Amino acid sequence: MGVVQRQGIKQSIVTWFGMALGAVNVFFIFPAALSTEQLGIIGFVRDSAIFLSPFLFWGGAELIVRFFPRFKNDATGHNGYLFLQQVIFGMGMAVLVPLFLIFQQPFLDFFGKKEPLYEAFTPFILPFAILITYAAVFSSHALNFKRAAMPALFNELTPKLGLMILALAFWLGGMSFSGIFWGQLVAYAFIVLAQIWYLHSLGELHLRPNFSFLKKPLLKEMATFGMFGLVGN
Repeated sequence: MGVVQRQGIKQSIVTWFGMALGAVNVFFIFPAALSTEQLGIIGFVRDSAIFLSPFLFWGGAELIVRFFPRFKNDATGHNGYLFLQQVIFGMGMAVLVPLFLIFQQPFLDFFGKKEPLYEAFTPFILPFAILITYAAVFSSHALNFKRAAMPALFNELTPKLGLMILALAFWLGGMSFSGIFWGQLVAYAFIVLAQIWYLHSLGELHLRPNFSFLKKPLLKEMATFGMFGLVGN
């Protein structure tokens, strides 16, 4: 059995286990521990963060996988490809963060008239988006080395298991509702660190740049692909 088949089977097991864990949360834990309004704001913050993710990394996972063969070179650390991904992410943050801060108040004014919880917890959207996207950068890079199971384990199980524990702690009176959001931020920060550790364990955490490899035609092609990816997402 080849590495792709093994990774596919392991990833399927993780996915199915994650679905089962999510079902337990949705049908049993969340209805008992949280009100409809609380469930709504948790979902709104998470989904809004996921919506912003393509603006933080233009082109997303497709760009990371699509251009890796052009950079692949074990002797040179893949010509600084992982470093370039950090640059793209940094550029996305430089654009999105000011826009989010500028338009945050009109956004809050619009939703706050409908539900006061929005004003209290909408500020969590941006840090959630940053952590979710940054974790996705490293997990997508791991796919270039035919490693899908472990990143899926972090991405699929950690948020669901973490939210289950946080909801139970809130239900039992051991945590405030705002603690659920702070706890989720800790969980996503853990995912980022876990993805970085995993790349390091594979010997593929190469962050040294190679500016001489970055020719204008290649950068233009990547920018065009990334823009189409942004629009598509």
